[in-house]
Amino acid sequence: MKNAVFIIIASVFAFECAMANTIEWSSTAVIGDHTGVALANSPDGDGTHSLVQLIYAGADGQSNLANQIGLGVTGDDEVMAYAWIGKGLPPLPTQAGLFTTTFDSNTKPNGSKYFIRAWEDPSSSVGTGDVPFLDTYYGNSALFTVAGNNAPESPDGIDSFRNTTSFDTTIAIPEPTVAAFIGVFGGGML
Repeated sequence: MKNAVFIIIASVFAFECAMANTIEWSSTAVIGDHTGVALANSPDGDGTHSLVQLIYAGADGQSNLANQIGLGVTGDDEVMAYAWIGKGLPPLPTQAGLFTTTFDSNTKPNGSKYFIRAWEDPSSSVGTGDVPFLDTYYGNSALFTVAGNNAPESPDGIDSFRNTTSFDTTIAIPEPTVAAFIGVFGGGML
């Protein structure tokens, strides 16, 4: 009898561990660009407007600066999902600077930290979540801890950019200059 009870408990535990964490991530306050102007929205979230990324902060639990190529992360950060301003919302003019979407995953341990990074421009390659442009601006939300789901499953909510109308952090990622190219390649050309 004891063995039967143990098998049932072990089976329930295994089922709970296998459940995906549903992360609801959205902006409830208007996300603005580096000048405070609300980011333009795409009525159908088709990737033609400002890119937003859900990023796992890695084992160190810290958000890292974006790089100039790839998915816009450095260190141990990892892009888990991406969307665009206006995604999940009706096509209304007042929806500028807002989005709402969900992400399902059980690949990261419960208690992991995530944040949202918003860019002023759309992705340079729609459907990949790549960094929009080399000279764009971006902003990071605060870090959020995803506690993880128990049975029955319930979503963890991430409210991006609370109590603000513009980016928490904005930096320009400069394009390489002609002088930089001459400095790098000039020696071999002379």
